[in-house]
Amino acid sequence: TPKRLPSPPEQQAVSIPQPVVAMREEPKQVHFKVHFRWGWSRLDEDGRKEAEAVVASGLLKDAKHIEVAGRTDPTGSRKFNEMLALRRAETVKAVLEMAGIPADRIAAVAQSPCCDGSMAASKAAMRELRRTDIEITVTTK
Repeated sequence: TPKRLPSPPEQQAVSIPQPVVAMREEPKQVHFKVHFRWGWSRLDEDGRKEAEAVVASGLLKDAKHIEVAGRTDPTGSRKFNEMLALRRAETVKAVLEMAGIPADRIAAVAQSPCCDGSMAASKAAMRELRRTDIEITVTTK
């Protein structure tokens, strides 16, 4: 009787690991504004609402870096306006710190030049100059 050849072993699927491509997330910039009254460095009701909206956005918890840049309108001397711009930035920084953001992640600066704009600008345009700009660099990883 002829001998039977052994049957080949069953083919099992071999799992080949796929390379993992690490996708590096680019940080995104988010911009907020908080406005002030003429000559003020403390928040009025509107400014407080704007600052609270920044906190309520939920973006601060993932913030890698926050820059708060104070600005002024062109009314007054450059020296006074630079001081006022910095005080505005420090006011907003304090609000963010009270919301639990570590101070070492927040930079308060006077925007340079702090007092751009024309004295002939409308009241609305002048109000827009009296603000702090908040730039938040957000990463989720």
